[in-house]
Amino acid sequence: IGALTPCILAESATQTCCSAIENVFRADNQDFGKCLCHKEVMDGIFAQAEGFLPGSTALIEDAFHTCTNDFGSHFSYHGQQIGHVSCS
Repeated sequence: IGALTPCILAESATQTCCSAIENVFRADNQDFGKCLCHKEVMDGIFAQAEGFLPGSTALIEDAFHTCTNDFGSHFSYHGQQIGHVSCS
């Protein structure tokens, strides 16, 4: 959840938020690249974030959408419809 903290605290997607997510979850990260493509991982992130701040699931979903669609971030996630990279 550390990479998502800037998004949750800002309550919106910012360049700092998007960069933090991309640095951890971009496809070429050997440790965590493409792990957001798995529904189980996304569900776990949402559950942990909700414990940190109720309502944060919507903030994270919005941040993922805004980062990949508006800021041009290069990371993929389960349920993604638009973006520069995909889970497949």
